[in-house]
Amino acid sequence: AHNHPGGSLRASSADIDVTRKICQAMKPIAIHVADHIIVAGDRYLSFAEQGLMDSLML
Repeated sequence: AHNHPGGSLRASSADIDVTRKICQAMKPIAIHVADHIIVAGDRYLSFAEQGLMDSLML
C-alpha cells in the first residue's frame, strides 16, 4: 500500500509496473501478493477489487 497525497486514486503505470515486479519476485518463493492499495485521503483503490491483480500475477 502507498498513498497519493495529491488525492488521485488512479493507478499510474509506475504503480502497475512495481506491483508486477513485486509479484514476479515473490513467485519463486511461493509468496502470493494479494493486493496493492492506493490511499488518497479517506478513499482507497484496491487492485484486487478492480481485478488488476490477476493480470499482474502472470
